[in-house]
Amino acid sequence: MEVHPGRFLGFRHWKEREEGPHALNTKTPQRRSTPYAPPSSELGVRKKRRRSRPNPQLRARAEGTANVALVLGVVSLFCALAAPFAIWQGNLATAQAHQARIPVPSGATVGKVLGWIVLCLTLALLILYAGIVVAVVA
Repeated sequence: MEVHPGRFLGFRHWKEREEGPHALNTKTPQRRSTPYAPPSSELGVRKKRRRSRPNPQLRARAEGTANVALVLGVVSLFCALAAPFAIWQGNLATAQAHQARIPVPSGATVGKVLGWIVLCLTLALLILYAGIVVAVVA
């Protein structure tokens, strides 16, 4: 069979050109076993994944840390020095919740958000005050 270069005639023609005219008549190859493949008896069977139950001690610790983050976030509205500690406790509560396989407590999220807001506002005010001081001195 003559095939013009640059002209696509379909899969069958390319297969015949590469491997000969009898290449398409072969049986489909059987799956070879590899050390990484499951045994052939288990190919169609799916195992159910066991879900581990949340640890009640880790859950209590995560919720307690989330409450601390929430309190520090509210306190940081009045005293900006508490903002980094609210962020730290919120991140700690999030990590403990993931370790306990429970949803992240909302107190951790609220504490982190309040801490970041207060921290950003504090930094913005410090930059503003520094600008005012430089303008007055100069």
